[in-house]
Amino acid sequence: MTIAEVQGSITSKTTDDNGHIASFTFKKGDVVAHLEARLDKSAGKSPALWLTVWNLHSRSARGQEHRDSSPDLQVLLARFGPIDIIATPAKSLDDL
Repeated sequence: MTIAEVQGSITSKTTDDNGHIASFTFKKGDVVAHLEARLDKSAGKSPALWLTVWNLHSRSARGQEHRDSSPDLQVLLARFGPIDIIATPAKSLDDL
């Protein structure tokens, strides 16, 4: 999936009790990554104030890890260039 397809895929999903919407994975070169969409309701009770936050956890073949989060998926994934994102039931990078 492309970034736009991933963003579109979560619009029809519901969250679990912890705000988890969906999980995805991708590989780029020697890096494997786990991407998670969460609903952040901390701004208030109104759904208009809620925000999707994307959490990224990646690991290179050399064992270097990187974690980042952003409400802007495009910006979060920009450093990887073109990638093919796949939905996954894995809840973390270690589960992949």
